[in-house]
Amino acid sequence: MKFENGKLNTPIKYILGLVFSLAGLVFAYFLFGAVAIKYFSSANWQQVPATISSLSLEAHGDSDIHHVEAKYSYFFRDKKYQSDTVALKNTRDQIGSYWPDLYKRLKQDQANQRVMAWVNPDNPSEALLDRSIRWHLITMGLFMLFFLGGSGIAFFWLAIRATKITMLEEARISGFSSYRKMSYWMLFCFGMPFIVIGVWAFILALPDIVYNGEYDALINLLLVLIGAWLVFYGFLNLRRYRLIGPSALFLDPLPGIIGGQISGKFDVACESVDTPINIVLTCKKTIVLASAVVAKGSINILLKDSMVALPETTISGMQMRFLFDCPADLPDSNDSSISWQVRAEGVVNIKGKAVKFLRDWDIPVEKK
Repeated sequence: MKFENGKLNTPIKYILGLVFSLAGLVFAYFLFGAVAIKYFSSANWQQVPATISSLSLEAHGDSDIHHVEAKYSYFFRDKKYQSDTVALKNTRDQIGSYWPDLYKRLKQDQANQRVMAWVNPDNPSEALLDRSIRWHLITMGLFMLFFLGGSGIAFFWLAIRATKITMLEEARISGFSSYRKMSYWMLFCFGMPFIVIGVWAFILALPDIVYNGEYDALINLLLVLIGAWLVFYGFLNLRRYRLIGPSALFLDPLPGIIGGQISGKFDVACESVDTPINIVLTCKKTIVLASAVVAKGSINILLKDSMVALPETTISGMQMRFLFDCPADLPDSNDSSISWQVRAEGVVNIKGKAVKFLRDWDIPVEKK
């Protein structure tokens, strides 16, 4: 469906953030979380000889969806048991070639009379024929976790930003904070799970890599590299952010006036400016389309104007000022599909070093 007038208000952003985050967690649990739990809980299971009475590779329709079905018996502590559980996760799917490969191996083991079953010593009626981790499921689960979970975090972030814009009284005292700091923290926090889960999955995969030659499990190292890059990039920018300072933006008038002026100032803790600080004022309209599966949007730039900030030396560093004349035919920020932003970018000098300066602020703008 399309939201009325293209609007996506703050409560809906919170709801979408919750829905996407929960969807990511649900997909992650069913794709690899449940498998990981069973894998660890079966660490003390024992292997015993088993006899397969029936074995088949079931295909579903004309697709490549397969599933192995088997019935087998085994003796444990002089008592005979039967089971039909084949793997850690008995799903029907076409992810990789796991089911055809497993069927081929079990068929060969059956012919050679060397079928082995994993048996729970605490509950001997519980057993399975294959205890290996399916790395394709792990990879897909992680992708869904970070794609959907990341989308949920993004919606939460947008909702928080929208909430902060409405706090005009607080802004008069402390100014508007740049959301750059939050975005850098998001990179840092988003990258850490990649590293932790990638390292954890790689350690689990080591026996399969070394003894079975399942080198596709090395894909987990890619997760570690992605996470390391995100964390490193976020750390560098956080360090730069703290070195320069928050640079809160103070508008005068507050809010900015459509058909009038948008003017403001912010401080930069630096000795001098190496390159002029360029100020860009933009007005964007976001149209969000939502369906039962995904939400997506298109952005129209209604205004984009730029100028060089006017620097002024202060006791604590430099103060930058800007002034824009705002056309009268533009919508105000009370429309939740409209966002007004100020962006400042340049290079400043701090203790003899050139440091990139980058800040973005969401600002309120109203009609006369």
